[in-house]
Amino acid sequence: MSIHEAPAQSQSPGDHAPEGATHHVRYHALDCLRASMMSLGLVIHAAVSYTTVSLGAAWPYQDPSTSPVCDILVFFIHTFRMPIFFVLAGFFAALVRDRRGLGDLLRNRVRRILIPFVIGWIILNPLLVYGFRFARKAGGFELPPEVRAQFGPTGPYVNGSTMHLWFLYFLIIFYTFVAILDMLGRRLGDGPRNRADATVRRIVSSPWRALILAVPTTLLLLTMRAGTFETSSRFLPAPKALIGYFLFFGFGWLLYAQRDLLPRFGNRAWLHVSLGLLICPVNLIAVTSLMGSLPERDPVALIATASSGALMVWLFFFGFTGLVLRYFDHPMPRLRYLTDASYWLYLAHLPLMIWLPGVLAPLSLPALVKMAIVLAVSVPILIVSYHYLVRPTFIGATLNGRRFPTRLSPIAPNWFSRNGMKLSRNSIPRFK
Repeated sequence: MSIHEAPAQSQSPGDHAPEGATHHVRYHALDCLRASMMSLGLVIHAAVSYTTVSLGAAWPYQDPSTSPVCDILVFFIHTFRMPIFFVLAGFFAALVRDRRGLGDLLRNRVRRILIPFVIGWIILNPLLVYGFRFARKAGGFELPPEVRAQFGPTGPYVNGSTMHLWFLYFLIIFYTFVAILDMLGRRLGDGPRNRADATVRRIVSSPWRALILAVPTTLLLLTMRAGTFETSSRFLPAPKALIGYFLFFGFGWLLYAQRDLLPRFGNRAWLHVSLGLLICPVNLIAVTSLMGSLPERDPVALIATASSGALMVWLFFFGFTGLVLRYFDHPMPRLRYLTDASYWLYLAHLPLMIWLPGVLAPLSLPALVKMAIVLAVSVPILIVSYHYLVRPTFIGATLNGRRFPTRLSPIAPNWFSRNGMKLSRNSIPRFK
């Protein structure tokens, strides 16, 4: 059954239907896209130590070997990754709210978001603080004066940073906020929600939807220092970063009510992605020029960065969503495994992404070779740790909703019959 044949119940990590509940087909494609956005964080963090531009407090280490290719990777992926992730997070939150109720949504997110955030922050904080110190010492990197006080010889918990877990902290705030809005909405009646739904439906139905949504997104990005999406790793987040990402989360929440329109995204999916890639060089040139003009901020470069970045976000969102719905909206055991693993991979990856550059710092190797080594070493370690230490354990029960056997489950036979495929003895893959 495809996404346009019936409403689908997401069974992303932590979103499994309770025993005896009515079965709903999962959004395989959107789960895959959400996991892909999360996994791209590993690429960013493998590349960011080797950029030619120092990112200051955002990444307090820069390797002696640098490459402009790493700059391109970081700026390109950063442009769309987290906005798309938050749209999908809002969509799936609305799905669970619709299928199970607000109380179950909040209980689910306490188990799947709040608990991993608290435990992850306690365990990972020292590993990252001392990892950055190790890498800086090994690479001979001196902190810029403006970030030296923040990352000086203090204890690991003194700075109060949410690290790479900031997105979990934002989600905790967003779930709390939508719960309040949901309860207020019951008192205000259906009028405000119906008007919001009608507006979203008109936008999503339009062939110009990416351009329409790019206008308010451009205005949002013009408030950002570098014309790109800012993150905030403080426990008291920067309001513009919090509000900015909540707009994407809120759009995803409202998009769920218009889920019958999702199949339309596939009609021009390749066109949207192609246009986004065509705009990409303009955005990269503009953001490079703007970074070089800071702190004054060249107004032309700022407008070019914000407008091109905003249009890229929505072109890629509608394009990527259309493509995954077209090609990945069916059960694929290996892909499902990687989708389930992506949450753990992102939570656990960052210490490796800074300790390994520290180990490689004294070596006279090209930046791209070092980056490749970091990925080639860290990803297998993360996969093996997930397979044996997470997937079948209580950790997996927290992150994925239940424990899974290490052996991958085969595709259910009735899926083949529903999709007009002949089922033979050897057609169901079995994996050890």
